[in-house]
Amino acid sequence: MFIDILRNVATYGIFFSYVSIASIPLIILIFLPHSWPWIKFLYWSLIKWTSKILLCATFLPVTYQGIEPLPQKPVIFIANHESSLDIPLVASVIEDRPCVWLAKADLWNYPVLKQLLGHSGIPVSFEERTGVVQKGVDKLNTGYSVMIFPEGGRYNDGKIHPFSSGFAAMAKLSGAPIIPLYISGTGKAMPMGQHTIIQTPLIITVGKPMTCGENESIEEFKKRVRDWYVELNWRRDFLLNRFGIRICKNAASIEQVG
Repeated sequence: MFIDILRNVATYGIFFSYVSIASIPLIILIFLPHSWPWIKFLYWSLIKWTSKILLCATFLPVTYQGIEPLPQKPVIFIANHESSLDIPLVASVIEDRPCVWLAKADLWNYPVLKQLLGHSGIPVSFEERTGVVQKGVDKLNTGYSVMIFPEGGRYNDGKIHPFSSGFAAMAKLSGAPIIPLYISGTGKAMPMGQHTIIQTPLIITVGKPMTCGENESIEEFKKRVRDWYVELNWRRDFLLNRFGIRICKNAASIEQVG
């Protein structure tokens, strides 16, 4: 218990220290024109290292599975959503690739966040979603990748919840591949509404690119992608809960949970 308190104190100490240092160059880069290549490079490099530093500051063990060279062209990243820790975990996979995230429109009410999300976000309102898919397609066509949590909220009950169709519609209209990211452990490490971190191993699995077929409907493609999550989630639960085994990258690296 005492060790956990020390870890959390250290985590928040690193977090606030880093934010106080990195916020100045980040704010400067936000207001400079991103049509300049070197400004764009510096901005996304800072985002990359911020995600890595904040993830390391949690002191949580992270396992990456299925990491392969990702397509160089713009892609649509999607992930199940368990916790706010998902954001730096997913960002550590995206790295410095220019990418916009679909996020709730309420975040645009905060002045600094509004400027930051102006470069890296697309607002989504539960009352008005018209145009969100087209905005995502436009970003894909201009060289940006898109990141979506298709469940539309955070859930830490161990289940894969229904997906919205937005990501599938973007894939159909743009031809961009889907890169599915399966997250495990963040919901236990930091459940929604909790501000302390519990030592829990985190796993993120990067699936192979999935493309919407020419004769495949949006709903069929959505189901095919979600089925990948449901199967992987079932396998994780079966091995972890019944045998205490965590799925790793290959059979040789299967890890026994103590």
